[in-house]
Amino acid sequence: MNRISSKLDLLLLSLAPQTRRS
Repeated sequence: MNRISSKLDLLLLSLAPQTRRS
C-alpha cells in the first residue's frame, strides 16, 4: 500500500508543486 501512497504523492507534487511547498 506504500507504493500507491508514494505514487499519489508524486502525482500530487507534479500536478500542484506550489500547493504542497513544505
